[in-house]
Amino acid sequence: MANPLSREIREKIIKHNENGASAEEIAQWLLISKTSVFRIKKLKSETGSTEHRPLNRGRKPKITNEEMKKVKEEIKINSDITLQELIEKFSLKIKKSALSKRLIDLGYAFKKNLRTLQNRTNQR
Repeated sequence: MANPLSREIREKIIKHNENGASAEEIAQWLLISKTSVFRIKKLKSETGSTEHRPLNRGRKPKITNEEMKKVKEEIKINSDITLQELIEKFSLKIKKSALSKRLIDLGYAFKKNLRTLQNRTNQR
């Protein structure tokens, strides 16, 4: 996807449109597509501004910031709580691996399961 047109070009499109230039003339003069000219004119009429809309790319998180605040508070209160218990307690619609990644991004570290470590050493 191409970058949005600069503010200067957007203002020129509106200025020349108000002075009576056609979309085709403006597009040829600025070396852009007619569709871009129409899109900028429509944006100006709808919002009153030529500023580009924010780009909302990427996957949206399945867990909201409010839910994450609750999870963080619960971890402060009960530091031994498991991921599964957090998911069940707050009825989160998220997998354990996704919650784990979010918590790691927030700087939380996870304890290793002592029983698993003991079993591994006993098997050797």
